[in-house]
Amino acid sequence: PFQTRCPRKRQVSGDLCGSSFPNAIGGWNPRRNRQYVYYEAPAGGNGGLSDADGASTFVNVDFGNLPTIHNAESIENEMPLLVESCELRADGGGPGTFRGGVGMVRRIRLLGEEAQYSVLSDRGVIPPWGVLGAGSGLPYHLSIERDRRIHEFPTPGKVTGHPIRRDDVVVMRSSGGGGYGDPLRRDPERVAADVAHGSVTLSAARQWYGVVLDRTGSVDPDATKRLRDELSASRFTLAVAADDTLAPYVGAKGRHRVLELAPDDAVAIGVATDSLVELIGRHPAPLRAWVRFGSPRAAAGIVRLDTFGRTVLGVAAGERVVVRAVPTPKVPAGVTGAGIQPSE
Repeated sequence: PFQTRCPRKRQVSGDLCGSSFPNAIGGWNPRRNRQYVYYEAPAGGNGGLSDADGASTFVNVDFGNLPTIHNAESIENEMPLLVESCELRADGGGPGTFRGGVGMVRRIRLLGEEAQYSVLSDRGVIPPWGVLGAGSGLPYHLSIERDRRIHEFPTPGKVTGHPIRRDDVVVMRSSGGGGYGDPLRRDPERVAADVAHGSVTLSAARQWYGVVLDRTGSVDPDATKRLRDELSASRFTLAVAADDTLAPYVGAKGRHRVLELAPDDAVAIGVATDSLVELIGRHPAPLRAWVRFGSPRAAAGIVRLDTFGRTVLGVAAGERVVVRAVPTPKVPAGVTGAGIQPSE
């Protein structure tokens, strides 16, 4: 279902994590009688390639002497902090014939009385894209665990000087990379190895890759073939209609592409208004847009695209494109000021 006319498709890759994700915790260290600053940028994943999975927890820019995966013993010796865990982020890499690299999950507990936490990153909502039909990597995510409750921030990826107290746990999840190629064409044995390694969960093996594993972790080839056939047949497509009278962009501070869908098509895709979707055509990269309802020109089974949109996808009027939802995290709403609110 994901064919391409691009002669250089082997020279493209899935999108990489795209941000350095610098996290900072600062406060007073009574043991050393001075202030301290913990500053770390947990590494994310790179995009999948035409012949290999993307690198996981890989530094893709030069940070100089800034550590991206700081030595736990050094942190705990120099600051009133405890590194509770540092592990790969399961399902963080975009699914594909070659998977995107996964990010990491870093948990830091405050042992001092109080401190301030700041972070500056992008990709907290819109995830890194895959190519040639592959899926997106998970976006950056941060939270604080306090009194056995998970607190989310109203501004994903960006926090300045937020007060934390003793035994708060800062949880940093770095982004994965986008995948390369149709996930249903990934070698099932590679999926089984990913599950055994912990980089892919059992549910993702079925849902994303169509791979069925038995109780021993071995591939069930017959069940896998049946499931892959079902998942492939369930992909939703729309016919392209050329329409250069559209106003495909909205936004006062940046151009955001919108896509007018008929209500029945939106239900079939499983999206609501303002949901993010992506269209997949013959070129490697997808075209993303925010869903809009209510246009009298939106007809069932049809997607109207301007010249630029058709060019990006490499399709002509009458051809069909795959349309699917792009999962994005829920942004906490109704929050004023700098407080954090418990997640639902």
